[in-house]
Amino acid sequence: MIQNELIEFDLFNSLRIFIRIAHEGSFRRASERLGIAPSSVTKELKKLEEHLGASLFFRTTRKISLTEEGKIFLSDAKSIISSLEEAEQNIHQRGAVARGHLRITAPAILGQRMLSGLVAEFQKENPYIDVELVLTDRVIDIVEEGFDISFRTSFGLNDSGLFQKNLGEISRVVCASPEYLDKFGNPKRITDLEKHNSLVFIRGTALTSWRFNKGKKELNVPINGNYKTNNLLALIEAVKGGLGIANIPRYLVEDEIESGELVSLFNSYRLPAYSVFLLYHQKRSQSRKLDRFISFFEKNLSGL
Repeated sequence: MIQNELIEFDLFNSLRIFIRIAHEGSFRRASERLGIAPSSVTKELKKLEEHLGASLFFRTTRKISLTEEGKIFLSDAKSIISSLEEAEQNIHQRGAVARGHLRITAPAILGQRMLSGLVAEFQKENPYIDVELVLTDRVIDIVEEGFDISFRTSFGLNDSGLFQKNLGEISRVVCASPEYLDKFGNPKRITDLEKHNSLVFIRGTALTSWRFNKGKKELNVPINGNYKTNNLLALIEAVKGGLGIANIPRYLVEDEIESGELVSLFNSYRLPAYSVFLLYHQKRSQSRKLDRFISFFEKNLSGL
């Protein structure tokens, strides 16, 4: 009986090491992440391959990659580890404490300015959940790349077959610096924007007009300007520097508007908002750590 338990434990450990090697694409990086010697990683993988009677990786002097058998086994191994972690979790204090590891990804600016502080608060409330937060503007396949959860805006929402939770909308504001308005005048009508230097955020292609709503009325206003960027922080610095007028997510400039460093324009009009979603591939009922995380953000971020 004891021997069988040890065998199961060794297999469990070997599976975790195999999954980490696959995610990192390197024996060295896997050993660093796991906090064990590279020789131990190699030894555990060898034992697992001998147990299975199959090679799981192609190995060269430069890199490693999964064999066809390795790709198939990786999916099964993840399910096994997830099930074992949940079984272990259910035992501890009859499931009162959520445990395990969560890999989370989010767009860089959203993560830096809105989410990172909340993730830290979540971990304070759930100290037995290890969190890995990866911020990137690259659209990630969360299943293929081993993530549990992804924050996405509606602009980057193109996944099918994933569970989705809409956390709310992010509003936008047109603003400028007092310096710019003193020099070039405060636009009184929304059509006056055509006479001003409008700074443009590039998402794919640069916008040539801004769309406004007032009640049931919709208006597309052509814009002109000499500055375009694909980085919102760079756009905000340009506006604060007096370069022109910009259309910016409100949460990024709330402090500047409140302090008077920036001035909000056309407040009777509404710019199209965009939504923030949580994407995940496992049912909440099957993962206490996932359910705990989603519930936290439903409470602290819904409505934005």
